[in-house]
Amino acid sequence: VYLRGSSMVLLSALFSECKNSNQDTFEELCNHENGKEILFFLLLSAVIKTLLTIVTFGNPCPGGVFVPALVIGGLMGRAVGFALQLLENEMGDVGFFSQCRSSSSCITPGVYAIVGASAVLGGITRMTVCLVVIMFEVTGGYEYVLPVMVAVMMSKWVADAFGKASIYNDLIHLKGYPHLDNKREYTFSERASDVMTCRDLFVLSTKGNSVDSIESLLSSTTYQGFPVVTSHTEMLVVGFISRDSLVRVMKKCRQHPNVLGNTLCLFSSEVDTNDLFVDLSPYLDKSPIQITEKTPLDRVIEMFRALGIRYLLV
Repeated sequence: VYLRGSSMVLLSALFSECKNSNQDTFEELCNHENGKEILFFLLLSAVIKTLLTIVTFGNPCPGGVFVPALVIGGLMGRAVGFALQLLENEMGDVGFFSQCRSSSSCITPGVYAIVGASAVLGGITRMTVCLVVIMFEVTGGYEYVLPVMVAVMMSKWVADAFGKASIYNDLIHLKGYPHLDNKREYTFSERASDVMTCRDLFVLSTKGNSVDSIESLLSSTTYQGFPVVTSHTEMLVVGFISRDSLVRVMKKCRQHPNVLGNTLCLFSSEVDTNDLFVDLSPYLDKSPIQITEKTPLDRVIEMFRALGIRYLLV
């Protein structure tokens, strides 16, 4: 029932107080006559939302994890707060609830929902101060700063006991994407040449390439990109072109009726020729970062992290 509508509407209902809401969904959440059924459906919705989030987060579906984590935490927190409210109604203001005698509304399930949403999202993303600020901006509940901060820190400590990385870092490692953690310190005594593998060097010259030669190069190698030099004798680097760009251009060339296998492929549009040619200059990175083979590996890693680059030419 609670998962049929929009997640934002559900969060608004979970975070609100009964006296300040006129939504149909929220009026059902405040009905104490069907307390056990509401509690059961809150927990069931949290379980269903958790399973759906697990399935969709690892797939290329636009499901995300930020809002679903808030919904899961809000449902569980609301269930805890609603359960305590039902227990107080059954027991009265005695024992553990003796401090509720001086208050007409001692337990507010909406506050438990805010704390639960913060705890679940903090445990998943490992955010602390940033998450507390986000929750305050979203809910406006500045008076609940202490319980939210405690919940966020406790959830982070518990999550760190199972692993320091957040769910985003784990997904990066699971997908096999290259990633350098900004929080991790690297100390190496090696140079750039010490971690390089010795393989045949393949480069592209600015002239003398054809559609057939580039396709042959792509089929015979597995490199993700190729340096572009002035000529095979001078080897002066003028740029870098990625493999994906070459594959896309070659595919378009084969679909063009006037482009043949012997059609020239040049990396400059300013050439003295009247023949048909393929201009690859728009796909060329004309300012690739270059280093020497004696560059310390620590500096190489710092360049990758600080500049956000994907490749270096040695």
